[in-house]
Amino acid sequence: MDIWNDEQRLASHVNRLRALVMIGGQFGRKIKLRTGSFSGVKTIGAFWMNKDTSCRYDYELLIKEGRAKIIIVRGRELTNLTAETSKGTRIVRMPKGWTRIRVVGEKTDIEFKMELTKGITDLE
Repeated sequence: MDIWNDEQRLASHVNRLRALVMIGGQFGRKIKLRTGSFSGVKTIGAFWMNKDTSCRYDYELLIKEGRAKIIIVRGRELTNLTAETSKGTRIVRMPKGWTRIRVVGEKTDIEFKMELTKGITDLE
């Protein structure tokens, strides 16, 4: 399952994954996720922007094994949030419409936390 750089698969709405453990999801403006032996791509959060605005992402990703990245998908446009163990904040200009947060991994064990704190109007 070689999807790491396959933009068509990463931007699609289809989740393709194998995992022994996948716990968590979106809770209001927060996303928490823990995986074990995860490979593939999965949407872990989605939200709607009523107008063009900026959005602040406060995140923390711990990669214990394998490789993983968190991406932001807006239509066919992809933005890497992080692809390494890190903690930080990113502000991204967001167009009106749906935006999805996806996790991509190859035989990875991760812990991920994120909070959307600016410009969010409606979460689903």
